[in-house]
Amino acid sequence: MSNEFLEGEFDSGHARNRVVHELGHSYGLHHSVNAAENGWTKILWVFNEMKKGWCTEVADASADDYPHWTTKTNGDTVAALGPIGDPRSEVWGIDPRYLDSDDDLFLSAPQTNTSLMSYCRSDDQGEQARWIGKRDYLQLLTDDRAPIIGDLDAGAGETIRGVIAADGLSAELAPALSVDFAPTADDPTGTHAVVLRDDSGAELWRTRFTPISNHGDSGIGGDVAAAPSTFNVVVPQGLMSATLVEVVSANATLASGTVSSNSPQVMVSPPTGGTSDRVTFTWTSSDADSDALRHTVLYSTDDGATWNPIGIDLPGASMSVARWSLPGSSTARIRVIASDGLRSAVATSSTFTLPNLVPILNIDSPTNGFVATGAQSIPLTATATDAEDGPLDGTIMWNSDLDGQLGTGSDLVQRADLLSEGTHQITATATDTTGATATASVTITIQRVAAPEPPGSDYVFAGFEPPVAPGGSVNAGRTIPIKWTITGADVSGSTVLSGAFTVSGATYDMVRSGGTWHVNAATPKSWAGTTKTFRVVLDDFSIYEFNVILR
Repeated sequence: MSNEFLEGEFDSGHARNRVVHELGHSYGLHHSVNAAENGWTKILWVFNEMKKGWCTEVADASADDYPHWTTKTNGDTVAALGPIGDPRSEVWGIDPRYLDSDDDLFLSAPQTNTSLMSYCRSDDQGEQARWIGKRDYLQLLTDDRAPIIGDLDAGAGETIRGVIAADGLSAELAPALSVDFAPTADDPTGTHAVVLRDDSGAELWRTRFTPISNHGDSGIGGDVAAAPSTFNVVVPQGLMSATLVEVVSANATLASGTVSSNSPQVMVSPPTGGTSDRVTFTWTSSDADSDALRHTVLYSTDDGATWNPIGIDLPGASMSVARWSLPGSSTARIRVIASDGLRSAVATSSTFTLPNLVPILNIDSPTNGFVATGAQSIPLTATATDAEDGPLDGTIMWNSDLDGQLGTGSDLVQRADLLSEGTHQITATATDTTGATATASVTITIQRVAAPEPPGSDYVFAGFEPPVAPGGSVNAGRTIPIKWTITGADVSGSTVLSGAFTVSGATYDMVRSGGTWHVNAATPKSWAGTTKTFRVVLDDFSIYEFNVILR
């Protein structure tokens, strides 16, 4: 985590959500960047080509292009929370802490709030301004981060790790870790090196490397702040005569540490304590040099073939872990690495059993109390994940208590006229590979004849008009004029909720003249050779759309 995030949080309050932004990085989230839209850049002299975002953020080439963006009323293009244009798929953020006290903080609207992992924000202290986007939320929900796979034939190694300050003038060593990895290959082009020396100062080992770049959040003026970089270098564990470890750059020593005479001792057994909601792991450790010890804890579901870290650099002799975060297994093991700073020891428990966990399932739509009439489309969407199996979207089965099975999948559409009239309990069921299931239900009402329209909706959508006709073709990369007319006594400036293509990528300028709306849609060149759908949503939530062929 960036070591200067707290100052920024106090500088700009809720509008920053900066602590959570930095935590997102810790959980593997990249900045919201898109090289196809914004291009590439270089940050300082040490970093390679970086993808650019919309608000000065950058990320390396491994970051996927962020798929959602929009243009705000002030003309700024920003990373959006999710798809914009269809109220049925737009993403809203909800902070229950402010349910009864502050609507601006309770709701994060897709039209005004931007992606948490971007630098797009507001200095308004009264709003959230940034909220986690749909893509990043799903990644956190379903991501199985790559486990640590030890090569048992590689021999024992010691990971020397730490942080290099943002200015590059100093570094801090973190507790070393014993690992079953071969030594890190020396990189002749590396900008830094880890050096091991003996009592006389003679060099025993040197590994050159380039630090892993991190990027700080933007300052109040929007400039990218310098941020610390990190390193992890494995050296042979058998260099027992080493008494000094140094981190150097351009012949300058950034950090050094004295290797103690004795390695720690550690023992761990299978868990015996905890509750149905939590599991408690305990261990014993000691050090003949009386050094303070830190412990890294790893969990394995496959008898030690692979490991996932569940605790890093912990003091004390125990940790409590939420049960839902530990996949079930009949061959589970726990491993503890105790480190005195530069020497470490490892202990692995015997196998134990944790029961299989049931999936987690949530119905996104329809909402409870939903009413559909005529041949109206009813979206059936849900998200299911499992601690052992990961995403289970393909297993979700939908049923109605009146009409039986409706289909299988995480994203279906059901026509209302194909369902029986009356009140339905719609149930979604997700099943994991062991047969464990989770269910969720909502109640909806199907009407053959729509209920009377409330006052205030006396208008008719008269259709789209030239110069762009439905089914016509235009050149991609140009501004497309789209026009439509609405007639009736109740037509007002709020009649149209949105007018946009159903995919991100274009920017819009909408004006109204009486009952006629004009939208100038600036399209990207990347749309050439595709067909896109333009959609208008009115305040009665009726939808009108047509297809445009882009050359």
